[in-house]
Amino acid sequence: MRRILPVLVAMGLSILWATPAGADAPGRQPGGASVGNPSGTFPAGVVCTFPVSFGVVSGGEGQLFTFVDHNGNVVRLMNHAKPSVWFFTNLDSGASFTLKLPAGVDRITPSADGTTTITISGGAIGFNAPTDTPPGPFALTNVGHLIFVIAPDGTGTLTKLSGKQTDLCAAVGP
Repeated sequence: MRRILPVLVAMGLSILWATPAGADAPGRQPGGASVGNPSGTFPAGVVCTFPVSFGVVSGGEGQLFTFVDHNGNVVRLMNHAKPSVWFFTNLDSGASFTLKLPAGVDRITPSADGTTTITISGGAIGFNAPTDTPPGPFALTNVGHLIFVIAPDGTGTLTKLSGKQTDLCAAVGP
C-alpha cells in the first residue's frame, strides 16, 4: 500500500508548498486517479517478486480539495476519484490483469510530528515495499476502507485494511 499512499502524499506535499499563505477557504483543483497515481514500471522485489508495470487506463477523474488554517497551513487534503480501469502486467511472463475500481475518497492529514495519515474509503490500488509494515513486496486492490501512516523517513505502516482485496501479484504471477 505504501505506493498508493506515498504517491498521494507526494501529490499532497506538492500542494502544501503551492498553497498561498493566509488562504481560508478550501482550494479545489482537478484530482482523482490521474493525479498522484502509483503507476509505473517497478523492478522485481519492490511491488511483486517479479518486475511489473501498472497504471490507469481510463476513468478516475475527480476533484482535490485542500483545507488550510487561518495561517495558510495545510491541515487536510481530500481527493475524490470516479471509477477507473487499471492494467497490471508481469513484465517477465507478459501476463496481464485488467481491473475496475469503484470511486474512492482519500483523506490525507499531515501531523505536527511529521507523520502523514492517509485514509481511503472506496476503491484503492497500491503496494507495500520491503521497508513498509507489513513488509512487501505485495500489491493489491482494496474496495472498502484502509488507513496508512507514513513516517517522516518515508516508511509506511498499514494500520487498517477492511473490505474486499484482490492480490495483484497472484493474479499475474508465475
